[in-house]
Amino acid sequence: MDQVRNHKNMNKSEGYDHFPGILSSSTPEESAAKFYELIVPLGFSGLVYSSNRLTAPLIEGSEIVRRWIAHFVERNYFAVDPLYAAARKSVVPQFWYANQRRPQDSAEQVRIYQEIGEFGIAKGFDLSIRDHEDEASLCFYCEDEKVDLQAVHPLVQIGALYLHECICRLSAGGAAIVQPTLTTRERECLGLVRDGLTYAQIGRRLNITERTVTFHLQNAKQKLGVSTLAQAIAIALLHQRI
Repeated sequence: MDQVRNHKNMNKSEGYDHFPGILSSSTPEESAAKFYELIVPLGFSGLVYSSNRLTAPLIEGSEIVRRWIAHFVERNYFAVDPLYAAARKSVVPQFWYANQRRPQDSAEQVRIYQEIGEFGIAKGFDLSIRDHEDEASLCFYCEDEKVDLQAVHPLVQIGALYLHECICRLSAGGAAIVQPTLTTRERECLGLVRDGLTYAQIGRRLNITERTVTFHLQNAKQKLGVSTLAQAIAIALLHQRI
C-alpha cells in the first residue's frame, strides 16, 4: 500500500485520511489485512479481531505473533488472562507488557506475560468495541519495546472502529450500522475538537461556556457508546455526522 510510512511521520490527520479505505474491502479478511498494513508503520507486529459475526478470529501479523496466538489458544489462556477479561468489561484499552508483575495477579497470570516475552513480544493492548448488536475484541502486539503505546494507541483505536464498521456492514449485506442521532451542538463540538480547537476556543466560537462544551461532548460519547473523543470523532466521521 502506498499509505505505509514510517510511524514517526504518521500523524492523526493522516490516519483519518487512510482508514476510510478499509470500508471498501469485500471480505473481512481483506479489511483486517488493510488495517494491519496501516498500523505496521506505527510499530505493531500483529493483531487479532474476534466477533460473534465471524466464525473464526481474524489474525494478521508476524510469525512470532502467530506462534504466540496459537500457544495462547492451546493453553486456553482466555480463561485466566486478567487483562483480556478486563477488556471485555470496558471500552477503555488495557495495556500490557512482557514480564509484567502486578500484585493482584496469580502465579499463572504472571506466567502468561513471562511467556509472551520469551516468544519475543514486548508489549501491546487489548480493546473492546461495542455496538447495538454485538461486541468485538481486539488485541494488538508490538515486538519493538521502543513503541510508545500511549502516543499511538488513539490512532489505532480509530482504525479499529473502521475495521469493525466494515465487518458489520459486510455481515449486514453492505448496510451501515444505525447509530444514535447527535444534536446540532454535539456535532459542532465534535467537529471543532477534530479541527484542533480547545474547549475554551470552542466556547468562544459557539458563544457557550466551557462547561457547556464539556456537557455536549460527554453526551456525544455516551450516545455513541465510546470512552474517548477520538473514538467519538471516528464514528461521527464514519457516518458523516461531522
